[in-house]
Amino acid sequence: MDCIRLNEKWPKGYMRLGAAYLEIEEGWQALDAFESALKVDPEHPELYSAGIEKAKELAKDQKKPAHLVQGQKAEAKAEAATPADKGPKVVDTSPVIGIDLGTTYSCVGVWENGRATIIANELGNRITPSAVAFTETERLVGDAAKNQASSNPENTIFEIKRIIGQRYTAAGVLKDIKHFPYTVMAGENDKPMVEVDFKGEKNTYTPEQLSAMVLSNMKKVAEDHLGHEVPFAHHAIVHLIILQPTPTPNPNPNLSPLICNACSGAPRCHHGPGIFQRLSAYCHQERWYHRWT
Repeated sequence: MDCIRLNEKWPKGYMRLGAAYLEIEEGWQALDAFESALKVDPEHPELYSAGIEKAKELAKDQKKPAHLVQGQKAEAKAEAATPADKGPKVVDTSPVIGIDLGTTYSCVGVWENGRATIIANELGNRITPSAVAFTETERLVGDAAKNQASSNPENTIFEIKRIIGQRYTAAGVLKDIKHFPYTVMAGENDKPMVEVDFKGEKNTYTPEQLSAMVLSNMKKVAEDHLGHEVPFAHHAIVHLIILQPTPTPNPNPNLSPLICNACSGAPRCHHGPGIFQRLSAYCHQERWYHRWT
């Protein structure tokens, strides 16, 4: 139910809910979930027809739950009170980009001309190192960061996704940071913090902040390919796989969460909703103005 609470217009969330109800043989509730998915995604009925049929077959011998009966009555009453919208249907034809934020490399694709295309960066590479470097004069991301790593190892951050969402004292984190040439220290609430020298000053960053820098760089790769800005992040599906997730407190409950499509690549994403919220906030600081809806 968590993904639906975060985004009530995410059909895949309803599909997963329907499948769960089918597993425990709750036919009416499964039917309600699949029909809800169809309501928010009427263009693809073939995705939900099998689930609806299975749920109907199961529900034939079951009594309809009272809360579903009341809910349908309330919907019918609301529809009767709402005048029909006779205006033309507005279709969002803006491009959809997808970012795979990887531990070692990241890539970005765009859906165009009926197919997905993986976009090459400025060097012609379809994968970009998930690395960020800090120097005396600038911040570098991607290939530029990797190319100078040998001469600036203490300030070149890579594979930071290994410790995202975890506590500094976690066994896996302590094991990983032994192999990092850069400094990782314990921050507030046992949060891992990366310390670097940037423009002659000591600076600290969280793994989420550094990941946001990589995400923003991948967004720029997409914009260079498209020839225009991608204004809102609800046009981007961020595929973020978190290994060994640890429950983390939400630093700001007022931050809008990342669209639940982000969960599609994270098999245990329910462990760390705060991770997505912090990524959203830090990408905003990177001047990628998000509208997570």
